[in-house]
Formats: sequence, C-alpha cells, structure tokens
Amino acid sequence: MGEQSVKMKDGLKYQIKYARAVNRSFDATAIRPFTDPDSFLDPKEGLQNALRNFLQAPRFDKINWRHEAWNDRETGEHTPLSEIGGRTAKVEYLSYRYDITLPYKALSGLKRILKRTR
Repeated sequence: MGEQSVKMKDGLKYQIKYARAVNRSFDATAIRPFTDPDSFLDPKEGLQNALRNFLQAPRFDKINWRHEAWNDRETGEHTPLSEIGGRTAKVEYLSYRYDITLPYKALSGLKRILKRTR
C-alpha cells in the first residue's frame, strides 16, 4: 500500500504500516467472565452465513468518490464517469483524481454560503 493511498490520508498511516508487522496471538481470558468463547461461531461458517445473507438482500454503502479518486490516482486507474451518479459526484471525483481540488473546494464553499442566505 503506497504512502499516498486513501487510508494513509485518513490518518491511519501507522496502523497500516505496523499493524501487520507483528505476529500476534490472542486469548479470551479477559472476556470469559462475560461470555463463553467456546460458543462462538467458526469464522468460516460465519463468513458463509454473512455472504449468504448479503446475497439474499444486497445493500451497498454510498461510494466515497473522493476516496475512489485517491485510489485511482495512486494505482493509475480511471473510474468511468458513467458509473458516477450526479454532476456533483463527478466533479468531486475528477477534482481529486487529477488533484485540482482548489476549484472544487471553492465551489463547495460558495454553495454552502448561498444555501445559508436563502
């Protein structure tokens, strides 16, 4: 994961760089007074259930086009504009994909000011 990736920009730099550098093991001693860890679902079974439930009723979170633009810029990819709904989202994506955010930020600020004066 490159230094410019979206997760690095979100302030998780050290968590990403070092979290997987250490091989850890965990035990459930501290939670035993509250629950029985032996009753936990096997991870493979839990993932299968989660995937099955999702496929029955898929629900996707809203796409953060700013993050997509950062990732695309980092990897050299391009999201087709036809996949981005709405003009505002397209402008946001293009602004961050090509690192021309100042006009986008100015336009967004102007929109907020105009909404307040209505």
